[in-house]
Amino acid sequence: MPKGRLEIVKTGIEKELFDALERLKAGIPKQPDLQKKVRLKRLRINATTVAREAGRARTLIGHDGCAYPRVRAAIKALEDRSGPVTSFEDVNRKLREENADLRKTIKVSMSQVAAVLR
Repeated sequence: MPKGRLEIVKTGIEKELFDALERLKAGIPKQPDLQKKVRLKRLRINATTVAREAGRARTLIGHDGCAYPRVRAAIKALEDRSGPVTSFEDVNRKLREENADLRKTIKVSMSQVAAVLR
């Protein structure tokens, strides 16, 4: 064991969850549906996918005060590093919001021009 580093013993279920997280990070899951997502480059690592890969319930790591906070913290740290989500739905939603804002700006500008011309 390296000096200055305390190794915490992992329980059986916690070890399964950490192993599942490592497989997902490496891109080699055992679950067929997750393997398909890896091939399509659409795999997101979150509490749901880690629990599914480990064959456990999501509630073990899916909320604050869960049974395995160290696993949850590792997943959250990974999610924070991953950067912005750029799925089609997210990009589409942002563009729709931007279009709505631009339409409002145009309406306000047109009413101001009409007021000046009167």
